Amino acid sequence: MIIYRVVCKKERDMLIKNQSLGFSFLKKKKWFSSNLTWLKERVQDGKFNNSKFVEDRYEYLLEFDIDKKYLSEFSKIGYKEMMLNVRNSNFKINSIKEI
Repeated sequence: MIIYRVVCKKERDMLIKNQSLGFSFLKKKKWFSSNLTWLKERVQDGKFNNSKFVEDRYEYLLEFDIDKKYLSEFSKIGYKEMMLNVRNSNFKINSIKEI
């Protein structure tokens, strides 16, 4: 299954470099979406979640390929967002690529 996440340069570099580690080296909860249009039009609009105060916060769009069986580890938030508690998950990411 393909899901997306918009990240800053630092997180992008860590994820691309350490794909084999999955999400295990990240901290906190991370937000994803399967709705690419929403991410491009709303999250990357420069107004989302105080992004105008933090440079490059939502600059890079990443595509994650994960097995559908791991969807149960995500909490569905509304219609467009999925939250992953990184501390409680440990599964393999098939691939990560920048869009």
